[in-house]
Amino acid sequence: MARLRLTALLSVLVSMGSVQVSAAAEASRQGDSGELVHTTPAAALIAAGTGSEPSARATGQASDLFGLPTGGIPITVQADRQDFDTERGILVAEGNVITSINGGVLRAERLVYSVFQRRLNAQGGVRFSRGGQYFQASSLRFNLIEQTGELVDVYGILDSTSTRQGFNPAAAAVQPDRVSWQDMERISCPPIGRPEDNPHPYPWAATFWNGQMTDALFGEAFTLGGDLRLEWLSGFGLQKRLIDAGPLAFELDLMGMGHVAQRQAGGRHNQATPYADVPAQSFAELVAGVGVRAWLHPRLSIQFIDGVSLNSEVSSYEKTHRKNHSRFLNYLGFELEWLFSPRWSVVGRIHHRSGAFGLYAGTKEGSNAYLLGFRYRFGSDPRPAARAPLVPPVGCPDPDRGLRQTRRPLDAVLTDLASGGSPQGVPEQEVVTGSEVAVTPFPITATSPPDQRVTDLQQREGFSFKAAVVADELENELEDDRPTQDELQFNLVLGATTRLAELTKRQETIEGSITRVRFQANRIRLEANGWRADRAVFTNDPLTPPQNLIEATDVVSRRQPDGSSLISSRATRALLDSRLPLPFPAEIVARKEAGQGRWSLKNDRYDRDGSYLEYKAGTVVFLDDVRLSLRPQVILARMGSGTTGVYPPMHQSLAADDVEQDAAAGDYFGLEARLTAPLLGSHLQVRGDFSSLQAGRVPFASRAKARWLARFETGLVGPVDVVLAAAYRDRVWNGSLGEQTVYLSYGGYLEQNRAIPALGSLTNRLFWRAGTQWIEASYFEHENDIARKWRSTARFSLRSTLPLLAGDPLPDLLEAHRFSPVAITPGLRAIFVNASDVSSYGDGTGQSSWTTQAGFELTSGHFSKRWLDYTRFGLFGRVISLSGASPFAFDRVADPEAVGFSLEQQLVGPVVLSFDGIYNVDADSERYGKLSDALIKLGWSRRTYEAGLYYSPDRELGGVSFTLRDFDWKGPGIPFVPYEPLPSMEQDSPR
Repeated sequence: MARLRLTALLSVLVSMGSVQVSAAAEASRQGDSGELVHTTPAAALIAAGTGSEPSARATGQASDLFGLPTGGIPITVQADRQDFDTERGILVAEGNVITSINGGVLRAERLVYSVFQRRLNAQGGVRFSRGGQYFQASSLRFNLIEQTGELVDVYGILDSTSTRQGFNPAAAAVQPDRVSWQDMERISCPPIGRPEDNPHPYPWAATFWNGQMTDALFGEAFTLGGDLRLEWLSGFGLQKRLIDAGPLAFELDLMGMGHVAQRQAGGRHNQATPYADVPAQSFAELVAGVGVRAWLHPRLSIQFIDGVSLNSEVSSYEKTHRKNHSRFLNYLGFELEWLFSPRWSVVGRIHHRSGAFGLYAGTKEGSNAYLLGFRYRFGSDPRPAARAPLVPPVGCPDPDRGLRQTRRPLDAVLTDLASGGSPQGVPEQEVVTGSEVAVTPFPITATSPPDQRVTDLQQREGFSFKAAVVADELENELEDDRPTQDELQFNLVLGATTRLAELTKRQETIEGSITRVRFQANRIRLEANGWRADRAVFTNDPLTPPQNLIEATDVVSRRQPDGSSLISSRATRALLDSRLPLPFPAEIVARKEAGQGRWSLKNDRYDRDGSYLEYKAGTVVFLDDVRLSLRPQVILARMGSGTTGVYPPMHQSLAADDVEQDAAAGDYFGLEARLTAPLLGSHLQVRGDFSSLQAGRVPFASRAKARWLARFETGLVGPVDVVLAAAYRDRVWNGSLGEQTVYLSYGGYLEQNRAIPALGSLTNRLFWRAGTQWIEASYFEHENDIARKWRSTARFSLRSTLPLLAGDPLPDLLEAHRFSPVAITPGLRAIFVNASDVSSYGDGTGQSSWTTQAGFELTSGHFSKRWLDYTRFGLFGRVISLSGASPFAFDRVADPEAVGFSLEQQLVGPVVLSFDGIYNVDADSERYGKLSDALIKLGWSRRTYEAGLYYSPDRELGGVSFTLRDFDWKGPGIPFVPYEPLPSMEQDSPR
């Protein structure tokens, strides 16, 4: 059967109200089978100019969200069927419409374009892709004159790295497409199904408790240490679930207990005869607290409860065994529960009363008990309010499409009528209104889609929050003593130091950004200065079902004068694991350059005596490309104490010891300045940090760094970096020698880090650096004296990696990335590093060393199952052969013999325990046999976020961290909010 394809080349030039049209068509017979095929060179070209002259290229700005045209932008159309009404100036294209518009590709089943009214109307499986941006919808309407329009049943991907390029064809040419032509052949459809029944539907629980007291201290109770005492307790508990967050639940915990104690040995405190027996005693105890429950398995959970405990009278045991005591103390509970039926469970709990490190009446310890209970669950949660569904777009399965009345916008109907087409065209769906965004919690009964339409999934930096609690003795915030990437790559035992410094450096409390998100909405209205939507859902997760959601109502995005976009909403909340609600700001500034709020509270004990308030005054651009940013600071710690203890006395040596002294007026203020300027084809970066603005204190209160880097192609050995650098009062960490200060340095060096040819499966990487610097730093022998010398250095390092065993990552994306942002590949590899360092000083002395490092790294499991499915263990040794010695302390070889190790172990579900450290095995060292840079971290790891608690025993610091991960990927993905069919339809549909 013959196949007929009609195409034409139309050039429509709009100028001064007149229209000139030229058309050309050709037909040819092709094909060996004799089939009749009509083809032409192109489909249609419409150049809609806005001025008195015809325009053949983009002349206006585009929408900040989707890159739709707003000015004279070429539109190239190809379709199975096309018709152009020259009198009315209307183009109608139907069947596999492909449109090249504004540097992107738009596909649909039907497209109507009015040249006179400059209105674009696309319907049926609308898809648009450009660079990292992608959206699909049932229909798109856009008025190029008013710069307004509407999208219906929208799903898409927003990429701020693409947005920052500006929506113009030139920028699009440099931005690689992440959605290929093959991906755009079909529309992405959401999963359809009913939500799974909640395995824990009962919000209330009653518990009968019985137990016995122990003389174990708090830590010993977890190892069943100590002896049971002659005191029993029993009673009832009542629990109410406050928040159901899937694997997490937040609960109110109330207990009423009765204590019965027999005569028993007392303690040495608060009685006439130490250790005398105390009489029998009976009293009541009331407990109220809030607990966090983690479900490790549908039947197994652990819970932590924090609250208060009140005894009806003072416990004789606590009175005589503790120096301070009180009826009212802090309460901690640690609970393990096993459900043997949906309602009944058996529970074990450690019951702990204490003064919370002296916060309650100076009490340090209290008492502990082991409890065993039986729990009965009951009640039901209120039914959620009716919600507006996010319906599947046209072209996707939709069991309820017939129940929704079709209604098309008037201007779309008029445009169709004007073109001589049917007023119905491809139907649009009526959007059901409701009070909330329709977010069906995952999982659903329908199987998850096997095709995620995602490839090349990679992790980006992300958005992080860190807060450190530092002991008074630890003054270093470790901002500048982190090893460089090159040092880390070629020094195997530095892993612990680097991870520790990353967590504790002086930094923003909140930093980073999310650059790529997916979104869904029923309708998005495009406006000249932004867009708005009644409801929208966002996620940073590239996979479906997502682990994170952000729900927003009455969303408005407005472009600001500085180029940023202010996104505001009436109600916004974030959901972790699609259930745990978190507060979220009602207004967000999406800047062209990632940034934070202007005000931030920071802590710096090393230079600023403690906490301080910093204000980001913004960036000033002058002389075309010179950028200066200023951050004034108010030193709150000094305002509270009126003193400072981080500076030597005025007019003393920079190496003199710090002393406590009264703060002067300028000591209450600080400043950080950053300058970037073009220089010799590259950029000069300068940073100055002033912890005091007191005139006589500036030499002791300022730190500065300047760096210029340029890369040159040498041809023979590849690209080489040329670096010029200078620093004032730079801090350097030198292993067990601790932090050292280089008071002044300037000079330059050449360096290169490159892969060299592999030998079979042995991969190799070479790093070298050679240069000269002027150094002023403390002598190793006399730390309060400053040595001033030239220092020439050369370093060569070779790192070799030999895989011994290699597995494969899981093929399924959801399983491979269940708890990890990267797919875990099991394996065993050996790593070897050989390095030579030579330093020569201006006084004729020198230091040379040969370093040999070797070790292995074992990875087992895929981090996908619930129990013990991931282990990463590394063990590395280092031996240094030394000749000569540096006169300086900052580069004197320390810890020539050391062992570094790291362990990361999945316990249950997303719970991961990790431990890193460096062990000194040099028999001649003062720190022989000691552990340094130890870091213990307990984390909760998911594909899209991570939370953790960390503690370093030797540096006496701890803190919390939270990271919301960012991703890059190829492909459109699929809509992440599942569509739940209406109950009536589900009852009628076959199962």
